[in-house]
Amino acid sequence: MQTATGFNLAEAHAAGGSEPKAMPMQILDYAAGHLLAFGIQAALWRQATQGGSWQVQVSLARVGQWLRAMPRVPDGLAAVAPSLAPYTEDSRCGFGQGDLRAMRHAPTFSVTPPAWDHPCRRTPIHRPGCLQIRPQPDQTSRPRPLQAARPRAPSAPRPSTHTTPAPPPGC
Repeated sequence: MQTATGFNLAEAHAAGGSEPKAMPMQILDYAAGHLLAFGIQAALWRQATQGGSWQVQVSLARVGQWLRAMPRVPDGLAAVAPSLAPYTEDSRCGFGQGDLRAMRHAPTFSVTPPAWDHPCRRTPIHRPGCLQIRPQPDQTSRPRPLQAARPRAPSAPRPSTHTTPAPPPGC
């Protein structure tokens, strides 16, 4: 499919050659799979909100045409990749092989920044077992006094904005 849609020849031209060249990844398969998954989610949402049944069709050839119609990087394979340094962090690896470089967490919090004590360790480092949940010293287990409940005035039922679809046959 990569050859039929012209990807292999475009890859060769980007590398400065004339012979068709295989792509370094299966972009058609990945893109079609993601579009199919999105289509299935949309169909399930429509089924839950509108009822009925919905069909999703994805074509590798059509996805290839869509991707080929997108703009190209001007310098082809000679384009300089942006630096990932601002988005990565290094930490010691527990295997003794040096540092581990990984992408940083997207969210950053001022009080509780994301961190790992040991991002990777040899197994078995911890023995299997159940967690024992114990109250912390600053927590008290005294029951709180009950408060009298105030009676509420009856209110009119609100219309539901969510409908639950019927389960499929056989469930």
